Amino acid sequence: DWLNEANASVPKGEDCGFGSYLASIDAIAMGRKTFEQVVGFGVYPYGEKPLFVLTNREGADAEGLVPKRLRNKAQVISGQSPTEVLRTVREALSTKNGGGLEKPLHVYVDGGRTVQGFLDAGLIERVIMTEVPVTLGDGIPLFATEEQRDSLHLESRKEWDFGFVQK
Repeated sequence: DWLNEANASVPKGEDCGFGSYLASIDAIAMGRKTFEQVVGFGVYPYGEKPLFVLTNREGADAEGLVPKRLRNKAQVISGQSPTEVLRTVREALSTKNGGGLEKPLHVYVDGGRTVQGFLDAGLIERVIMTEVPVTLGDGIPLFATEEQRDSLHLESRKEWDFGFVQK
């Protein structure tokens, strides 16, 4: 798979800033298909961060989508709009923390269609993209419309010797 191929070129111990980024967020909202890819990695890369798996499958629950080893980390949200997802995430984190999550919520959103939905709803303030030196034949575009793409501006750029470019 292309992601494993790309990651094979990353030197051991290099996380391309992912560890510090993960420390800066409150939770992860991820589409079901992307979650299935993550489960296939074997090693769960998100530590203790609360993870919300998003699906449009009616009646989907953790028992059907989440392996037993991850059920204490992942919650399934079925059939909600991006705005409803953020409300559910805030409520879950507030309950977990004993109530009163008043600060702005920082959620890592992942998965092609999931990101598109959050962009369409105007709920993404910052996009961090990492280009990897692999050519794909097809896939889900990150931006569904030119308006989504054109609404962004470059804040920073970092390049690594192994070919990754993050912006």
